[in-house]
Amino acid sequence: VKMVQGNDLKGVLQYLRSALPADTKSRKMMKTVAQALFALDLKTQIKYVESLSNGDLAQYDPATDTIYITAEGMTAATVLHEIVHAGTAKIINLYTTNKLSQLTEEQIRAVEQLEDLMYEASQTLALLHPNAFEVVGKMHWFWRSFHVNAWLYTS
Repeated sequence: VKMVQGNDLKGVLQYLRSALPADTKSRKMMKTVAQALFALDLKTQIKYVESLSNGDLAQYDPATDTIYITAEGMTAATVLHEIVHAGTAKIINLYTTNKLSQLTEEQIRAVEQLEDLMYEASQTLALLHPNAFEVVGKMHWFWRSFHVNAWLYTS
């Protein structure tokens, strides 16, 4: 809690990757993810807030590169979930701004897989959903806006 209140994302990740007990498969996975995120050297801000307007436990805002955590969201799983959003935004930003030399082959493939999934999902929805054109349009808007927000992340 003190690390979140002190805007110490590195400290949070350090705790999650080293001090969090690895007593379950889930926690072992969390430690592995925390280690990968620690290696990204994120500059993301992390802030404690009393509440969020939509009732979420936590949120990541890619436009400001800030994670907001409520008291109810102060769990390892929720905090790590939000940090994953920040890490994903950083990787997508590096990919979309053609800074591929700063990415691993695995990270490049991951972004390419995300693009493929978005395309496949839009095609499937176009066939199945009664308002297909509207839904597909929203999916393309979402993907483009995510790219823009990821771009804003380091602008």
